[in-house]
Amino acid sequence: MPFGAKGIMVSTPFCRPILMITFWDVVFLLWAHYVMNKMSSQEEMSYQNKLIYLAKMQFALVDKINIMELNHLNRPSTVNLMISVEEEKIIRIMFGASVRSGELSSMTSITNLNIATERVKTIPALEE
Repeated sequence: MPFGAKGIMVSTPFCRPILMITFWDVVFLLWAHYVMNKMSSQEEMSYQNKLIYLAKMQFALVDKINIMELNHLNRPSTVNLMISVEEEKIIRIMFGASVRSGELSSMTSITNLNIATERVKTIPALEE
């Protein structure tokens, strides 16, 4: 984990501040930025075609992950795509992943729990 279990907050011009803990958090943020830029340059694309395009980009991201990390134990087990929509217009997208930090052991279980706990702390709706 390049930023430790607590991570660092990153501000972006296209969404709220995001907690970066793992290498994959950074990859997914950059991928979302890349995909949003590509989509904004193709305004003539219909809403349905944009959804199809986003699904293709999600699969492309999975392919890139498989190329970048050969050890399947170090890859995310799930890649999520979140889409914010207003009146059939895609406002923003984000990619996310499951938390997995290597081969399962008591240490990785604790690390994964710490990562998940820190991520939950950054969700405004869950603050007390």
